[in-house]
Amino acid sequence: MQKKNRRIFALSAAAALTLLLALSTVLALMEGLHWPEAPGNASRTSEKLTVDYSHADLGYVMVMGPETSKKLKLIVKKDDKEARYDINGQRAWEIIPLQFGSGKYTITLYVNASKNNYTAGGRVSVNAEFSRPNAAFLVPNQYVNYRADTPLVALSDEICAGLTTDREKFDAIRAYIKSNYVYDYIKAATVNIGTLPDIAGAYAKGMGICQDLAAIAVCMLRVQGIPAQLMIGHVGNNYHAWSSALIDGEGVRYDPTLEVQGTTTNAAYKVERYY
Repeated sequence: MQKKNRRIFALSAAAALTLLLALSTVLALMEGLHWPEAPGNASRTSEKLTVDYSHADLGYVMVMGPETSKKLKLIVKKDDKEARYDINGQRAWEIIPLQFGSGKYTITLYVNASKNNYTAGGRVSVNAEFSRPNAAFLVPNQYVNYRADTPLVALSDEICAGLTTDREKFDAIRAYIKSNYVYDYIKAATVNIGTLPDIAGAYAKGMGICQDLAAIAVCMLRVQGIPAQLMIGHVGNNYHAWSSALIDGEGVRYDPTLEVQGTTTNAAYKVERYY
């Protein structure tokens, strides 16, 4: 009996050590990631708009509007490029990417006045000099929204454990999504315009629409340090979302929806915006 107990203890200790090593590996990988936060050490307020640009060098700003029941819109401009966002009226921070690269950005808040009329509610300018290439495509944002405790973060590390190249990790993530998700046709037929991708919801259900599946792919790739973009536009005549990843210095288009559905297309992809 004593020998048996010792054996059980030895096995338990070995299992605990294995678990500890696995957790240490995951934590080490996660330590190399950056999780957006605010307030930081640099922010500006203009009327009803507050922008925390403490980490603009990492490709994002944190934005907060007023507490209101009115619709709020945000326009982010750099040179001749711009991106538009709906902002919550809860006076809560949101992560806005600086996806147009290093340079000067102008961020303007608009508050709904009546029907389709909006008035400016504040404007802030920010200079961003990225500390690493493709910085904006390595962190979460409003469209690709995940946190350190999002299950897909740890799962991405688990799937890619032991893999050494970006191509291997990319292929492993593709295989995981193809095998574990289905397309949500009911949501596709009923979703409201302006609905953001839902990474957590799609993971929990094992299904999602095109933007959900693309956001899952981008999340899992970014966790591995692979720059990835959520692309939105048209494929032929269909409004669609897909992803793009930088693999070995080359941009690779990846459409999780087609792979989940087991289909292909010869239609042209036309990008309208990306995050």
